[in-house]
Amino acid sequence: MTTMLNFTFVFWCLVSLQTLCAGSRLSLTASPEFLTKDITRRLSLRCSLFDTAPPVNGTDANVKYVTSMLVTRNSDNERVAAIDEHTAAQAETDLDSMTVTGDLTFADTSATGLPERAYLEMVWTHPGYNQSGGYTCEINAVDLQGHTVVFVSSAEIGLVTATDQDMLDELVRLEAEDQAVKAQLAALEATLANLQPPHAEEGVVNCGDSGSWNRNGNSRYIYKDIRFRKAYLTAPPMISLAVNTLDTHRSANMRIHAAVLNVSKQGFRVQCETWDDSHVYEMSMRWTSVVA
Repeated sequence: MTTMLNFTFVFWCLVSLQTLCAGSRLSLTASPEFLTKDITRRLSLRCSLFDTAPPVNGTDANVKYVTSMLVTRNSDNERVAAIDEHTAAQAETDLDSMTVTGDLTFADTSATGLPERAYLEMVWTHPGYNQSGGYTCEINAVDLQGHTVVFVSSAEIGLVTATDQDMLDELVRLEAEDQAVKAQLAALEATLANLQPPHAEEGVVNCGDSGSWNRNGNSRYIYKDIRFRKAYLTAPPMISLAVNTLDTHRSANMRIHAAVLNVSKQGFRVQCETWDDSHVYEMSMRWTSVVA
């Protein structure tokens, strides 16, 4: 009598699918449920076993643990993916377009508020005709009395031909996606530009002997124009000058002056000057430019 009761219990779980086999409940969901030829870019199929809250309306209690999960496709029972106590979740077909994840000891309550005890999920990229059809998920578990319990559920994934409106919607979506990618690239370029070291240059300008400089009364001066190797983008930089070399007549007072003039994003001018009886044999200035 006990054997007959156990057999009847297993058969009930097999035919009752989601609604009657609880404590534990099997869920097989596809997203989307229909593939649009040449347009659908992603298909996911997830087989899950959930614990349910009392009062239960099928099994006496939630199962103790899950031993294996298997998903097959169409009437020839093509093996699609599987997981068991000794083997991690793995794909058994569509290896070039499908990824598989799964766990037999999972406990996520985010979707239903009830523990998801185990799951096996398949995700295809650019699914087509070969991914349409009927799918069956079989879960083998053990109840609190040590009896084997089998859960089975099926889902159908249809295939439809794209209409003119579908194609137009896809073009609009692709255009919007293209614009979003361009905006992301522009933002990334701006971020990288901000991460780069600030634009800075340096150099030495040689003013030479004051005997060859321009004269204005008792003053002698010369202008030297400097052009940056790379123009500054947003504003003229700050320029600093320092004496690099200096040789003057020893018997006269040393009088020198240097100034920065006409700073732009492309370059600037240096003025070297002396006056009265001072004489400069050699004068060079080291300059640096940095972002203002």
